[in-house]
Amino acid sequence: MTTETRSWIEAVQEYEAELEPVKQRALDAGASEDMVSYLVRTAAMQRYVHTVNNRGQKPEGYASFEEFVLAHGQVFEAPPAKKPRPKGFRKGRDKLCFMNATHAAFYGDEYHYVEGFAVGGFFPVHHAWVTDAEGNVVETTWKTSGGQYFGVPFSMNVVGATIRATNVYGVFNAVLLDQPYDPDSYVERVNEARESGRRPRYHA
Repeated sequence: MTTETRSWIEAVQEYEAELEPVKQRALDAGASEDMVSYLVRTAAMQRYVHTVNNRGQKPEGYASFEEFVLAHGQVFEAPPAKKPRPKGFRKGRDKLCFMNATHAAFYGDEYHYVEGFAVGGFFPVHHAWVTDAEGNVVETTWKTSGGQYFGVPFSMNVVGATIRATNVYGVFNAVLLDQPYDPDSYVERVNEARESGRRPRYHA
C-alpha cells in the first residue's frame, strides 16, 4: 500500500469521525445500522472529494445529500410489500420517482413529498416518495415497497422553487447544500439563483 493510498484512506476515516454527531442523530431517529453505515461512508468520501476540490476548505453546509439526510432525515415505516399504494392510487412511471412523487404531492392535498434514501434491492438508493395524512409511506414508483425509507419531508414551496430554478425534478442541488438548512432561507437563495440566471448544479 502506497503512502498516497494510506493518506486517502486515513483522510476518509477522519471525515467519518467528524460525521459521528449526525450518525448518532440518524441512529437515534431509528434508522438502521446498515442504512446509516452506508450513508456515513459515502458522505465521508464526498467530504474528502469536496475538500480536495476546494483546496482544503470544508463545506459550510453539507458536502453531499447523504450528509444532509443524516442531519435532517426521518424514518418512515415501509408499507406492506404487496400493497405499496392505497387502492385507487396509480403507480407512476418506472425510474421517475422524483417526478412521480412531485405530481402526487402537487395534485393531492393529502400527500406530502419526501426525498431521501430507500432500500429497493441490496443497498440504499436516492429516492422520492410521498406520505399520506397519517404519515404512511405511499410508494409512487416501485412495483413493491422498499425495505427501509429514510428521508426529509419538503413542502411544495421548497419543491416548486427548486424545480423552477433547476428545471429538473428532485430537491437535491448545490444551493440546498451550501449552508445549514432552513426552508425559508433556502427558498430565498434558490429563487435568487434562478433570477440571476444561475442554474444550481445537481452536485455540490
